[in-house]
Formats: sequence, structure tokens, C-alpha cells
Amino acid sequence: MSNRTAENADMTAYAGGVAGVSAPSSDRASIDIADLAKSFGDVRALDGVSLQVAPGEVYGLLGANGAGKSTLMRCLLGYLNPTRGTVRTLAGNSRDVDIRSRIGYLPGDLRLPLRSSVQDILRFHTRLQARAGRPATDAENLLTRLDVPMDRRFGALSKGNRQKVGLALSLMAAPEVLVLDEPTSGLDPHMQELVLDIVRERRADGAAVLLSTHILSEAEAIADRVGVLSRGKLVAEAPLSTLLDRAQQSIEVALDEAPPPTVLDVVPGLMSAAVQGTEVTAVVTGSLSEAIRALAPYGVRRIATRAHELDEMFQQTRDGAS
Repeated sequence: MSNRTAENADMTAYAGGVAGVSAPSSDRASIDIADLAKSFGDVRALDGVSLQVAPGEVYGLLGANGAGKSTLMRCLLGYLNPTRGTVRTLAGNSRDVDIRSRIGYLPGDLRLPLRSSVQDILRFHTRLQARAGRPATDAENLLTRLDVPMDRRFGALSKGNRQKVGLALSLMAAPEVLVLDEPTSGLDPHMQELVLDIVRERRADGAAVLLSTHILSEAEAIADRVGVLSRGKLVAEAPLSTLLDRAQQSIEVALDEAPPPTVLDVVPGLMSAAVQGTEVTAVVTGSLSEAIRALAPYGVRRIATRAHELDEMFQQTRDGAS
């Protein structure tokens, strides 16, 4: 069996869970999704997805754009009716007013009144939360912490600042469940880390967090468990360390001496390699340490590496499902 075929088989085996993955039982999960399917005409956006998220856990929902992450979240929140399957939040239906008031949601396509100021939007949502019996106490502090100008119109804000407003609104009433669709989109690295810090704080307070992203490093920084969606199917669910062991990385190395063309042939996880004089390029699954060790005798002058994003990492999984 080739490396690529073996990896396909390994990843497919994770779809139904795997030894070492501690998924919560349905009776203690804040989010419980079972056999969820959603079709739009002839297009199947979700196909038999099952997952659970426990209180005090961040579940990273990974996948390339168009994999079905946003559709899953909209089904979870009751904005879309499932074609098949069941979706429960806090042991009930998220369309129930009481349960909905205990959920914080940041959509990927945040839409708020463009002519309203941030302060006016905050006041309006504060009144809504008060009517639901869940006083909002954190939004203004969060907006200050995130450095959002309160007097600016929403329509005049940058994409990043609009994202911050949405995040603050989703967190304003200390929700028990957080559903965050690409929460760091449009933010600079400093603000990305601040947002992840805020999510960590909510996890420490006992919130169950379902967070979607297509950035593996973001999931690595925040998620307790991860699931990978591809073409509407949960093709992998495992501890992040397991997925990282299967992640592909590119390496470009400049050497002092030209190595033999077969210098990397014995490297575990080698997917491809090219040697042109003193320049070596390769793609390796998992650790690069063996590749660097094999090249070291030829005098390493420069190394450049790149971790592949999810749409590249799981290309073979998607192709195998076609």
C-alpha cells in the first residue's frame, strides 16, 4: 500500500471516532449533532455529520472554504432546517427563546445596520438581552479591550473592527454555548491572539465552544479536539496532535555541497523530492527532522519551510471521496 493510499485509509477511519479521542456522551454534551444532513436541491452541503461538544471544551471545526462549516452552524442555531438528523443545544432546540438567549453566535457574514453607531448597536442588543432575562455586562468592556471606536458608524468600520463588534455581541451575556464562524478573519496577528485569549477565558468559565476555521495553526492554538469537514462529510475527528502528524510541509534547503539525488529517499513520510545541484525541495508528511538530518552532512546554508493549509492537506481525502 502506498503512503498516500495508507493515509487516505487512516483518515477515513477517523470519521466515526478513534481510540484516544475523548468525545463527550450525548447526555452531557452542550452541543449534540447526530447524522446531520442538509441538501439544497441537488447539492448536498452536509452528509451524515455527528459530533458533540462538552462544557468547558473548544471544538475546532476545520475545513477549506465551502466544506460545509457555516451550513452546519446555521443548522445548529435553527436558521436552516436539516434534511436529516438531529441537532440539540443545551439539551433542547436552539429556536427556543430561553435556550437561544444562552447561546452566543458570530456568523461568518456579519450584518448589522450600517448607519448605526457601535454604541447604538450595543444599546439595542443590551435591551434584547435584558428582555430575555440575561443582562449583558461585558460588551462595552470587550469593545474597549478590542480597541473598537464606540462613536463610529458600523458601515465606516474596517472588516477587522466589524468582526470585533460581532465578537463582543456574541459574548456580551456570558453565554453557555459559543458558536464562532471564522472569528479571527480580517484581524491582525496581535488581535487574533487577543481574540483567542478571550475564547480561552470563556472556556475556563465553562462555555462549550464550536469554532470554525480553515487555519490549522489557529486550531492548534485553541482547540481541545478537532474535526475536519470536507465536502460536507466529517472525514477526520481526532486530537490535533494526530492531525499534525499527518500534515504536509514543504521544505526548501540551500546546501554547501550537492547531495546525491536519492539523499531523501529514506526519510519517513516523504511525498516528493527534487535535487538540483545544491538546492533541494521536498514535501514531507509529519516531522521534518529526518529530512534535515539527512541533508546536514552537505552543509545547510538556508532553510525555508511552509506548513500546508487544510485545502492542500486533505486534497487526497477529498479526491478519494469523489
